[in-house]
Amino acid sequence: MRHKILIIEDNPDQSVMLQTALQHHGYAVVSAPGAQQGLLFAEMHRPGLILLDIGLVGHMDGWEVLQKLKATPETAIIPVMIVSAQGNEDSIQQAQIAGAADYLKKPYEVSELILRVQHILASRSLPSQ
Repeated sequence: MRHKILIIEDNPDQSVMLQTALQHHGYAVVSAPGAQQGLLFAEMHRPGLILLDIGLVGHMDGWEVLQKLKATPETAIIPVMIVSAQGNEDSIQQAQIAGAADYLKKPYEVSELILRVQHILASRSLPSQ
């Protein structure tokens, strides 16, 4: 079965770009345009990986989403890769401390995205979703 990846990204262009790249490489993709929907989809779909933008706009930013994902037993085991334009050392360290599996700074090469996704999914001890 193909790995399912959840994208939590409020920028439609970025979301489509991620979806296209991942689907082209054989991944099943679910996309959420905001924090609340992303949290709901994470529990509903139980993806093998979550790609999360920390710069979400609205009532909850990406840091809060990551915190809630890691605090909820059903979603705590799902690896989260931060994909963000905020790529300073403080953000990267904060993501690691908060439990993110990886941090990819925008803009990125699709080949780098795919390699990192493959690495995270390969290192998981759970079967694909």
